[in-house]
Amino acid sequence: MPWREAAIVLLIAARAVALNVVLSHVPANPAGHYVASDAIRYTQIAETPGTPYRDFEVEIPPVALVQLELVASPNPRETAVRNAWLQFVFDILVTAALVIGWGEGAALLYLLIGLPLAPFLYFRLDLLSVALATAAMALARWRKQPIAGTLLAAAFFTKVWPAMLVPALFAGRRWKTLAWAGGLSAAGMLAWVAWSGTGGPRQVATFLGATGWQLESIPGSLLLARTDLPVVFEAGANRIGQVTFPGRVGLDLLLIGALGMIVWAARRREDDTDGLAALAAVGVLLATAPIVSWQYVAWLLPWTAIVALQRRWITTGFALAVVALTAALVFQGVPLTARDGLAIGLLLARNAALIGLPLAAVVALIRRPASVPAPGPEVVPLVP
Repeated sequence: MPWREAAIVLLIAARAVALNVVLSHVPANPAGHYVASDAIRYTQIAETPGTPYRDFEVEIPPVALVQLELVASPNPRETAVRNAWLQFVFDILVTAALVIGWGEGAALLYLLIGLPLAPFLYFRLDLLSVALATAAMALARWRKQPIAGTLLAAAFFTKVWPAMLVPALFAGRRWKTLAWAGGLSAAGMLAWVAWSGTGGPRQVATFLGATGWQLESIPGSLLLARTDLPVVFEAGANRIGQVTFPGRVGLDLLLIGALGMIVWAARRREDDTDGLAALAAVGVLLATAPIVSWQYVAWLLPWTAIVALQRRWITTGFALAVVALTAALVFQGVPLTARDGLAIGLLLARNAALIGLPLAAVVALIRRPASVPAPGPEVVPLVP
């Protein structure tokens, strides 16, 4: 077995062992547990009678809701265990998609870069969206565009962030992928509204009508550090202050402008920009979002691996800083609500890196093409 394949297998096995260790310490009632507490909310959603969105409010998109229903149990701890192993499977699928699209080197880097946060990411619902989005981009590179578009449309209904991959597809002129994704997304939205009413999209888009900045967002972190405003638990997250209309519009305009620049810069190049454009766009989204929960770092990991493989060191450095500082923030153990100096310092450092990441990626897109392109279907055969 070649060394890269052996290393991938060993890293996956190590994650399985680490996950089993973490699961052995999850209490019967995971309320307040630093990674497993969301299982209580998952159980509550699954056990509530009636139609989600219509009869009771849900902040989770419909495809993600399906995976929640698959793992839910009346016992929150059992819900956490089932979900963790399902997310572990999705993590393996992300690894496989990277092998198919960019080669074993990208998959190995993905497993290494995500190591500081593994296996704690398995206690959330994010890895399904990462698996679908990565598989969609990989298959688009192989010109399997109808399948790629279908997977991307499904990803849109797990989390909003996969929409940030549209600039990379647009820059790569993958029109059929975009057409399939757009058409199926429109059909899916109509089906969602027909099933749940207009309340479903509204509940997801507004986080159940939340009005404050989540503490880990860039505005939230600044308010936490510089003011004495109270912290309020709202819509499943600790929030501070109010998201004003001018503030939200200003950040949205910044996001739109940055995405336009990413498309412009990526289309001017003739080398491979899939990973760099995706990393830039997802980074901009996180830098301008009203909520940036620590597990959202999972959205960056596949594209960071691709960019690292292309030896774009400055951009990779910022991405690694985001991952490492997020891990430190999780492991230091003091909640942000305590307004502890170390915790706030780590948060501000992480958010500074989060601002630097898309800036570095956009600069890399504008500069001359990299001398070492990422392996892809044009230069690496799918089957040796």
